[in-house]
Amino acid sequence: MGRIRFLFEPLIRAYFQKLMIVYPDDVYIVSYPRSGNRWMRLLLTSMLYPEDDGILNDLSTVFPDQYDRKRHLLLWRYQRPRIIKSHEPFTPRYPAVIYLYRDGRDVCFSYWDWYRRFEGRTFDFQEFFDMFMKGRVSYGTWSDHVESWLFRSHAIPFLPIKYEDVFANSAEQLRRVADFLKKDVSDDCIQKAVDRSVEDRESKVGFYAGKAKGGSGKWKDVFTADNERVFWEHAGQTMEKLGYKK
Repeated sequence: MGRIRFLFEPLIRAYFQKLMIVYPDDVYIVSYPRSGNRWMRLLLTSMLYPEDDGILNDLSTVFPDQYDRKRHLLLWRYQRPRIIKSHEPFTPRYPAVIYLYRDGRDVCFSYWDWYRRFEGRTFDFQEFFDMFMKGRVSYGTWSDHVESWLFRSHAIPFLPIKYEDVFANSAEQLRRVADFLKKDVSDDCIQKAVDRSVEDRESKVGFYAGKAKGGSGKWKDVFTADNERVFWEHAGQTMEKLGYKK
């Protein structure tokens, strides 16, 4: 059943993409799954809505999730300029993009962990790894997705954000995003947003926080030497471009 879903999901997504109206002042937060998209939206929500704790439970109330099919046809109701979640590979319709990327090995581990915990799939890691490397999961291969966004010329406002940099210094990266969005916020406001997002993650507020494993280097818990070899054969050039090491 899971594999049948993988076959039809791109067609369903493409259909909803065509239905979506894109406004010239839209900003898209784009990433391959499990690369920090939800975390960045949590940081932004904490910064822009500092007094509203309830909003952290459902980020889609302020930042449209184009994959939320119950709300998809209501995207036009959101206050502009909209900041919209996306996992799509390069999409020329998007007028401005914040692109989050992460070590592909950690992406693989976290994606597998996600499927086990939230989708109820019984993949063992090796089975999922084979699917991941062949692009038989949602959104194709990690390397193709990253290459489609990061290694092409952009005529649009475009801000790349490295997941590990958010992990190391959230305030610095949130400042970059605030400046990109032309939000006039103080350093104190940014630090409070970071502290608030940390409290959210640690207290497991919301559906996602604290459940799927994050951080860096988790791939070492499950990758065999052969997994590492295969991964580097297929995605090594992309990893090297991004500055990741074996």
